[in-house]
Amino acid sequence: MPLGWLAHVVNGHRVCHRVVCVWCRTADRSSLSRQALAYSAFRTPIASPSDISVSLSYRFPHGAFPIAPVVAGTLMQTLFPHMMIYSVAASVVFYIPFWRHFITWIGSVPATSQNFKRLLKKGSVAVVVGGIAEMYMGHPHRERIKLKGRRGFAKIALEEQVDGIVCVYYFGQSQVLSFGPAWLAGVSRRLRTSFGYLTGWMGLPVPKPLPIYMVNGRPIPVPKVPRDSPDFDKEVDKLLDACIKELGEMYDRHRAEYGWSNRPLSIE
Repeated sequence: MPLGWLAHVVNGHRVCHRVVCVWCRTADRSSLSRQALAYSAFRTPIASPSDISVSLSYRFPHGAFPIAPVVAGTLMQTLFPHMMIYSVAASVVFYIPFWRHFITWIGSVPATSQNFKRLLKKGSVAVVVGGIAEMYMGHPHRERIKLKGRRGFAKIALEEQVDGIVCVYYFGQSQVLSFGPAWLAGVSRRLRTSFGYLTGWMGLPVPKPLPIYMVNGRPIPVPKVPRDSPDFDKEVDKLLDACIKELGEMYDRHRAEYGWSNRPLSIE
């Protein structure tokens, strides 16, 4: 899933914390991030911060490698200077040399339920929902997103009584790199890690220099339902369905702007 965030509002003001600002400033002024923004021709019509008062952000697609969310992270202080947006990543990547250090540098922590809830008490959380499954879902003629049945984020949103959920989509993200072979998808999901190889520019593991277009959907309100309510599970399903509906509508609203009028979205 592209990106989403959760942001608590207290007395009309979003809660802000120092840690994320430090990460954003460090990444924003780095030569690497500036080159990545230029290389991908990154652009966004994203709504102004005053239009968004939510706590959970879910981003799509994950793609072979979530390069767009990483690049977007360097812009968060500029786009939302008064919001503290934390990020989480698959726990397995924190065991991989070098990659562990990079993920830590950009401010991510393992995507456990405990970490998710702890960060929501501090500010907003962004997560790419598709994960390993979506790495193998590249398609030449349509966008494929793994979202149906993924109730975990909706459940946490309800348990923590966040203000809302915003879906974010990165047009072009799925095309900058490919990952395979696809027959390894089942094994990778069972072992919670990815097996395969990346291909991009000239068949090398280098992203293709394609433009990335980031858009955000309308905030999805989260109902206030107690965890012990007999309707809690039904509300989780309803919230997930609302996210699926908004993601599809958001994609259709913006795909012509990117030149993808004939490229449909498949939510699986």
